[in-house]
Amino acid sequence: MAIPMVLDILFPPTLFLTGASVLTLLSLAILGVLEIRGINLKYSKFVNTASSSSSSSSISFKVPSRVGMLLLYTPAFLVGVASFWLYPADDSRFLFLKSAITIHSFKRLFEVIFIHKYSGKMSLDTMIIILVSYFFLSLSLIYTQTFNQGLSEPSIDLKYLGLVLFLIGISGNFYHHYLLSKLRTKGDKEYKIPKGGLFELVICPHYLFEILEFLGISLISQTLYSFSVTLGSALYLTCRSYVTRKWYMSKFEDLPKEVKALVPFFFNASASSSSISFKVPSRVGMLLIYTPAFLVGVASFWLFPDGDFRFLLLKSAITIHFFKRILEVIFIHNYSGDMSLDTIIIILVSYFFVSLSLIYTQTFNQGLSEPSIDLKYLGIVLFLIGICGNFYHHCILSKLRTKGGKEYKIPKGGLFELVICPHYLFEILGFLGISLISQTLYSFSTTLGIAVYLMCRGYVTRKWYMSKFEDFPKEVKAVIPYVF
Repeated sequence: MAIPMVLDILFPPTLFLTGASVLTLLSLAILGVLEIRGINLKYSKFVNTASSSSSSSSISFKVPSRVGMLLLYTPAFLVGVASFWLYPADDSRFLFLKSAITIHSFKRLFEVIFIHKYSGKMSLDTMIIILVSYFFLSLSLIYTQTFNQGLSEPSIDLKYLGLVLFLIGISGNFYHHYLLSKLRTKGDKEYKIPKGGLFELVICPHYLFEILEFLGISLISQTLYSFSVTLGSALYLTCRSYVTRKWYMSKFEDLPKEVKALVPFFFNASASSSSISFKVPSRVGMLLIYTPAFLVGVASFWLFPDGDFRFLLLKSAITIHFFKRILEVIFIHNYSGDMSLDTIIIILVSYFFVSLSLIYTQTFNQGLSEPSIDLKYLGIVLFLIGICGNFYHHCILSKLRTKGGKEYKIPKGGLFELVICPHYLFEILGFLGISLISQTLYSFSTTLGIAVYLMCRGYVTRKWYMSKFEDFPKEVKAVIPYVF
């Protein structure tokens, strides 16, 4: 009975939208798990907590909180406004969806300017994470709805119920934000126990109403993707409310015990409870990380059997890349200790999404004219150089540690004489090869993103070696010989 019911209320999802729905849900859930573990997004009351504060050795840029919050919500609002221009002719469902998303972001901007009272500053890295999240969610909710234009409507129409829930949610959220703003006079930095409205029952009623907003949006949309966004947002806000109540309990001894975290009369937090941490053996964790991406590559040969030669090369390169990773985990690398489950999930989702999106976006080019400059053969050469160089330097690293050994040593041999992370350099070359095989804007953007991440990772790796080994050669760079 459950499956037919789902089919009655949802537009049929494509393979791509199903994958995007799973990834979005997992990504938002990961942010929630990190909150519970004490790795909080550094805004509001968690700016100056010990778990969130930057150490003296780390780079930290901050902006005034009001400016930061305006920067957070403006791109998402502009996406909503632009959608009316980009998609002017559509049905009432799409019109409701665009309107709800635009109004949601506009309300946030209005509150930042006229309602909220801020003290202190906001961490730039937190600002970027939230900005990108809101921008991506607004963009993807609107864009994925275009896939349903012209399709038959779900047999159960929930958009009007969604509109009602959205209006209840946005009104309740605004009202409780208003109550919070009245707790603090201008220039006041002291926190107080909020009173009035549903604050008598829960510490985060504004989160509860925000969840209702997103539920309303998902009922307006009636897509698997929109429901995954709502569920992911609900998981994150539930975790955020948990640590918020825990913070209030540690700061105010007179916080009423009957005031819950998010749901009245239900869902609590203990001030003495420790952060949640699940760990698995490192080898098992790494296998879990690479296997889904490898299976995406394998499945692509079955799902897209009729692609052109360029598509065949792309599928093969991605599959080989992750198959090599699995072989290295089983036969090459020597591991010590465990991996935290949240780290596994973050990397697993990232690799899975990269594999899925690189392959799926290539399907859009089937049947189109080839680029005037064909780079796929150069891409094959770079990919092979990258994968071989990466494997060779992984072998050198594995020889540094005997089985069961946990001591780190300065690696020698190969390009380790010039850079501390030559395996990153060759991984970048491998992905550059993949982008040349693909020759799409998306593949080049993926390669650029991976390169930026690995360059930053190489930078902190070199910094770690310099702090641990006094005899670390100063001429050895991070990733690029003689340069960086």
